[in-house]
Amino acid sequence: MKILTPSGFECLNSIIKLTNIPSCRLVFEDGNTLECAEEHILIQDNDDEIFAKDSFEKNIKINNSLYSSSKVVSVESIGEKECFDI
Repeated sequence: MKILTPSGFECLNSIIKLTNIPSCRLVFEDGNTLECAEEHILIQDNDDEIFAKDSFEKNIKINNSLYSSSKVVSVESIGEKECFDI
């Protein structure tokens, strides 16, 4: 399996299942949502990194796009969930 990285597609060697991870739901101004770990790293439109839990009212790059971003309009804690890390 391959995944898209900042340097192009690379082979994926493993997926790690994590349990009981504090998680949140982000809602973007364009209506899209994302459920992820609270400490999932997002990239702002100025290329700075930010944790998902701290992203309220920040512009976040969409799909590693150089030109497209969307503002987070809501961050809601959704308790502990299973997450997967690559």
